[in-house]
Amino acid sequence: MKVSINGIPLTVRLADDDATRVAGLMNSEPSDLPKDTGMLFRWPDCEARSFWMKDTNLPLDIAYISDKGKILNIEQMEPLSLKSVVSNGPASCALEVNKGWFKENGINAGDTVKGVFNDMPIMVSESSSAVSLGINLSDPNFHYSEVVNTMVEEAMSLLPSSVFTGMRKEFELEYDWPYPINPEVWAEYWESTFAFFDLEIVIREVDFSSDHPGWNIDAHAGWGSAGAAIFVDIQLSTNFTASARDLASIEPELANVFAHELHHLTQDGEPFERPDCPKLTSPKGNSNFDYFTKDCEVPAFLVGFRAESARSGLSVDKLIRSYLNNQVGSGIITESELEKIASKWKGYSNWSRIT
Repeated sequence: MKVSINGIPLTVRLADDDATRVAGLMNSEPSDLPKDTGMLFRWPDCEARSFWMKDTNLPLDIAYISDKGKILNIEQMEPLSLKSVVSNGPASCALEVNKGWFKENGINAGDTVKGVFNDMPIMVSESSSAVSLGINLSDPNFHYSEVVNTMVEEAMSLLPSSVFTGMRKEFELEYDWPYPINPEVWAEYWESTFAFFDLEIVIREVDFSSDHPGWNIDAHAGWGSAGAAIFVDIQLSTNFTASARDLASIEPELANVFAHELHHLTQDGEPFERPDCPKLTSPKGNSNFDYFTKDCEVPAFLVGFRAESARSGLSVDKLIRSYLNNQVGSGIITESELEKIASKWKGYSNWSRIT
């Protein structure tokens, strides 16, 4: 099993039942723990933990890990010592490595261990249905909420809490991918590691007109320099004050944007192409209407509005109508095109490949 910390890979043996956790690395020889390897202990609950070194001959370091994947504390473990080494808080995992490995790689408490909980996405055959594996796009409420909710919370924490003075800020976050992936795509891109994506956020000042709400969000997704990635550009007006009203509007729109872009990552030819994903056809034209009715955009818009609905309490139909009315008001589409787009979005059902 592969995990990583600050981009540094580590191969670990997994101990996730009583027998393997009790045995651990007892009676091991130095050759049993080669360089850049370790043992990951994982429990189904999160509580205070302690280890000792009875019958363990190797000098080790141990990191206790929270249920969010963050390192609580790192401690040295002396061979054969009966002294208990405890966690600094509730832990779901513990990671044992050769003594000095954390220090050599600049890893400290507070760093995040990636891959400890989602060591491998569920893989199914191409003839199987993803519905039974937790990705049911036919469910009108499904919007990748397990990932979207965390992304929204972390993105909101990055927004300025007081007047925005125009400083450009850039952030990079990393998330595991917990949903099914087409086995062929898994084998080509993810088999030797674990499936993850980067979220790259830029927050910058834009001089909007006086009648503008004062903020805007643009995004796209696909392959980045290190793998799958979502790129988000959050534009704030000069002297943005982060009022409760603004934040209440930005939060559901962020959910919309994240869900929309996550869905793009699951489509035909993309990094997380899902099992039974329908093949996409190329657009017939380059107009705004053609964009809004593209095979790849229609379901992504719909999934995005589901996420926004879950946050705002407004119905998907109402959100679609409001969004498209704004497009008409900006001269991007016409009234007649609005009706055609709304009908196509709300009537979409082509979630799985037809065999």
